[in-house]
Order: sequence, then C-alpha cells, then structure tokens
Amino acid sequence: MHRILPVPRVVNQQATVTATGAPAPTLSESGTLPGGVTFTDNGNGTATLSGTPATGTGGAYAISFTASNGVGTPATQSFTLTVNQAPAITSGNGTTFTVGTAGSFTVTATGFPAPTLTESGALPSGVMFNAATGVLSGTPAAGTPGTYAISITASNGVGSPATQSFTLTINQAPAITSGNATTFTVGAAGSFTVTATGFPKPTLSETGTLPSNVTFNAMTGVLSGTPSAGTAGTYNITFTAGNSAGAATQSFTLTVNQTNQAPAITSVNNTTFTVGTASLFTVTTTGFPTPKLTEAGRLPGGVTFTDNGNGTGTLSGTPAASTGANYSIIFTASNGVGSNATQRFTFTVDQAPAITSAASSTFTVGTTKSFTVRTTGFPAPSLSESGALPSGLTFIDNGNGTATLSGTPAAGTGGTYPITITAHNGSGADATQNFTLTVNQAPAITSANSTTFTVGTPGSFTVTAIGFPTPRLSRSGMLPRGVTFNTTTGVLSGTPAAGTANTYNLTFTASNGVDSNAAQSFTLTVH
Repeated sequence: MHRILPVPRVVNQQATVTATGAPAPTLSESGTLPGGVTFTDNGNGTATLSGTPATGTGGAYAISFTASNGVGTPATQSFTLTVNQAPAITSGNGTTFTVGTAGSFTVTATGFPAPTLTESGALPSGVMFNAATGVLSGTPAAGTPGTYAISITASNGVGSPATQSFTLTINQAPAITSGNATTFTVGAAGSFTVTATGFPKPTLSETGTLPSNVTFNAMTGVLSGTPSAGTAGTYNITFTAGNSAGAATQSFTLTVNQTNQAPAITSVNNTTFTVGTASLFTVTTTGFPTPKLTEAGRLPGGVTFTDNGNGTGTLSGTPAASTGANYSIIFTASNGVGSNATQRFTFTVDQAPAITSAASSTFTVGTTKSFTVRTTGFPAPSLSESGALPSGLTFIDNGNGTATLSGTPAAGTGGTYPITITAHNGSGADATQNFTLTVNQAPAITSANSTTFTVGTPGSFTVTAIGFPTPRLSRSGMLPRGVTFNTTTGVLSGTPAAGTANTYNLTFTASNGVDSNAAQSFTLTVH
C-alpha cells in the first residue's frame, strides 16, 4: 500500500513530492508545466518539482502526480502549481482624443494574479478611466484641448507595482472665429486679422486672387496692404485653418472700394480654338462699378459668348465641323463711367487637315496633264508626297491647301504607281491618302519584222510588244500549212508542210485601248 503525502500549493523555486509504500514507489507527473520548470523522480519514493519559471508563464497549472510500486492501485494526486508574476504595463504610453468625438484606449498589463489598475492625475471633462476594464474613454468636452500628464499603476501583490507615465492629448478641430468679410479702399492702408481656435494650433492659408499690393501673412493671420489703382471690386477668397484634427474653411469677401473708374479690357486680344474640341477663353476687365461685357461680330457655329456679370465674359463651346477660319469680333466693356472700352479681337478656329480630292488619277505617256490635290483645314495645310513618281512628273505644294501633280510621263514609264499624300497644318493629326497614279502607254511592237522557217523543220518566233495596260496581239494574213500564231503568248511556231516554200506577208497588231493600235508588216519566208 502506498500514498502521496500532501505538499504546499505555492512553489518558489523547488518542491519535494513524497510517497509512502513498499517497495519505494516511483513517481511520475502529467499535465503541462510552465517553461523553465521540470519534474524529476529521485528514485527513493520522492520527486522534485524545480526550476525558474520563464517570463510570461505566470498562472495556475493543474497537474497530476502518480505513485506506483506494483502493489495495489497506483496513487494519484491532483496538484495545483501556481506561478506568480510581477505586474508590467504593456500598452503604449500615450493616446490622442478629439474634442466632441468619442475616443477609447485600453490599458493592458501582464502579471499573475491579474493586476489591478489605477489612474492618477486630472482627466479632461467627459473622459474617465474604468479601473475594472482598463479602458480610458469618453467624449472630451468643449474647451478641453491640451496635453494631460497622468500615471497608470498596475499592482498584484507580487513584487513592486508597475507605474507608467502616460500622456493623453486632446486635439480640437480648427474653427475660424473671425468675420467673413472686410472692406479696403484703393490707395489707403487696410488690415484684417484672421483668428482661429483648435489644438494643435492651426496653420492658416489663403487661396484666391488678391488685389495688387494686398498680401496675406500666414504666420500672423493678417490680411493687409494698400490696394493699387484700378483694383476696385469684389474679391472672393478662401481662408483655411488646418491641424492634425482636421481643417476648417471660410469663404471670405474682400471688397475694395474706390471712386468710379472707367472700364478697361485687360485680357489679350486673341485666342485659338480647334474644330471638334471644347474650349473656353475668359475676357477680363477693370473698372468700378463692375463693367458689363458684350460681343459683336460673327462667331463660328457651336461657340457662344456669355457675360458672367462679374466683370468677366466667357467665349466657349465646340467649333462645328468646317468652321476653321479667322473671325474678327469686338468686345465692349461698359459701366456708365467715362467712355466704353472696346477691343478688336481675333478669334482663330483651327481645323485638322483632310484630303478631299480623289485618291487616283490616270496620265498617258507622252501627254502633258495635271491633277490638283485639294484639302480642307485651317491654317491651310501644306502637302507632301512620298513614293516613286514616273520620270517626267512632279508634285508641287501650291501653299494654299492645294498641290499639283503634273508633267509628261516619259517613254517606257507606263504602269501603276502607289504613292502617299500627306496634309499637315499643326492642328490635330496629319491626314494621309493612299493615292494610285496610273500611267497609260500606247502599244508598240518591238520584235523584228521578219523571220525564216524551213519546210519539214520546226520553227518558232516570238512577237513582243510594249504598252500599258499590256497590249493584246492579233494577226492577219495567210500562214503556211503546219504553222500557227498564238495570240496569248505572241509565238509564231510550227513545221511548214511540204510544198509550202514561199514568202508570206503578214500583219501583226497590238492594241490596249490607249491611242491608236500598233501595226507591223511582217514577212515569213519558208525555204
């Protein structure tokens, strides 16, 4: 009979397990041990549980010891090994909330037993710390932006408590608190300070056109200066205050007053649009009161002029097809002070080039002819040609959107010439045309005008001709028996029969529909 004697529940570095029984029992252990701790049977009815628990192994470990010596039933004991661990705070040492927005941060700690958490130091209104859950949370109240230095303490009775210095930053989105308008006067110094709240302190910026000699200092938030002559009017600008919590914008109106000022048109006196492409041009003026704008003169289809009612006008639209040209128009600015301002304005509408003439032409060898290549587009396209031309022909750009293909094709140049014509004017893509030049040539028979065959002996003679299109051959006149003429190949051939010795007068004709047929008187002698 054997039994295991009880041992203490809490182990520091070593515990001895003892058992009774005869023979002396052997001891074993089952269950997970923390890292760094081992179980050893000493072979004398005792065993040793020992070691140094590794970092992070704090907790309670349920294990079992078994004593056996072959007598009766082995003895088992349920055993609890408790590993204590000093507390440590494992979460970050700072977080950021925003005024008016719910925020949350969880403080985490390690240790065994589980540490209790406490917080010391002033928290902003609307924010609290829950010691049970370790959660710092809430919605910071208005007026609480800033930095809060607090302390978090974790304690569990093992070792010293862990203390962490923690920074809670409360940001506040910026807001612009100054007015949204001010008035300056031409020739007099003016100043206006833009103010904003927020944490961190917002940076200020300005967008939009300011009158000449007026500036905005982003460091100080001061809008100041002495508006120059001719700057009277209303300036719509935007102020922006930004920090890490967001940005605030304010639409701001700066009015520059002045005694009445006659109108003037300040924008350039020309612009260029392109057919098929949407475009716009803004006409600008000076004067006080704000001038009205009108336009006189013909505009291309698809383009309109609008007075914007603020001293500017917009010329806009998509020029219709075939409207490429120069348009002379007049802008007038009036505000009832002095004379109206007028501007003669050149409105150019560019149009991409296109070749409008036919893609082929036919010339004839020895005959002078010309063909005109025509285009559309603005400015007038220049024309060029690539590809071999027959001798005697030239291609000339006339400089007015046309070109001339002309000349007298030289003898022997009959054929088909594939060339490429290109139109270019810098408006859009070049236009190209694959052009077929056909040079016709009247027929001519180039072979000799006689030949001799022998009775009973095969003979052959080939009639040849030039011309374009390729000439067709025909024959007239009596041939000796045994001899034939192939009009397809132009071959006169055969074996003259007995008794056919004589002289035969033939006529060969070549025709291709170009000018007159070519005829050759031909003598066939048969010996």
